[in-house]
Amino acid sequence: VNLWTWKNGTQYIWEQLNDHLKHPARLNSKIEKVERKDGKVFVTVKYNLAYQQIYGHCYDSVPYAVVGLDIYSEGLKLDKNRRMKGTGYNLCITDIFVPDSLLAEGEYRSLNTQHSTRNIQPYTFLPGRDYEGTPHGMYLLYVEENKLQTIQLLDSGTFVYRNDSLLFTLYYRNTYGYKATYTCSFNGALIPWVKQ
Repeated sequence: VNLWTWKNGTQYIWEQLNDHLKHPARLNSKIEKVERKDGKVFVTVKYNLAYQQIYGHCYDSVPYAVVGLDIYSEGLKLDKNRRMKGTGYNLCITDIFVPDSLLAEGEYRSLNTQHSTRNIQPYTFLPGRDYEGTPHGMYLLYVEENKLQTIQLLDSGTFVYRNDSLLFTLYYRNTYGYKATYTCSFNGALIPWVKQ
């Protein structure tokens, strides 16, 4: 195995690679890591702002509390009316089932079902789905110059929450129908936001 290193690091590598793609990515986020595993390239994006949405017990048939994560990449912020401003990515997971009222440390995995609440356990979350034209579950928004450009539903994945750190590995079908991987991370305190 040959190991290649670049003087300027992974951001430089990503920018050089992107410059040579037939359809370059419109990425306005800092790249934390680029890895190649099993013939696939994994690009890890770092997020810098995260809200923990506190829903409480909102499903009659589920004995667990529900929280959501609403996290933002560099370049994207919320104004005083909670509207997105700037350019970047917003990762949302709206239905995370927790044993208590807040996100607990541990590993979380997506459920295989989209519509049933029969198999819900703590440390699980719902996959992405389109609910009457509105994304729900887990999805990724791309905003450019204050305007929503794309919505990508995420169909499965995991994340780990430990010591004020989140690491996500999420999967989706790209526009060509192939399974793609999206990895990202956040380090810092989650800002609580009670949904009403």
